Amino acid sequence: MIHDLWDVEAGFYFGRFETEDEAWTFVRDLIDANGEEYADALELGTPEDASGTMSRSGAALVEQARRPVRNA
Repeated sequence: MIHDLWDVEAGFYFGRFETEDEAWTFVRDLIDANGEEYADALELGTPEDASGTMSRSGAALVEQARRPVRNA
């Protein structure tokens, strides 16, 4: 499953991640480097199904990023 990360305030596309672990590691690194308030500018989109996408930003993004990494 792919994950796309944007800084929606700056209009900057960080890129596409092929795995959930890659995406969350990158998000955690950004939050650690810039503070949790930076998550308000971020949006991580994940295709949910054919009907649309699921995205997270702000406090929901921080909460998910801080969860323990799941082992495959």
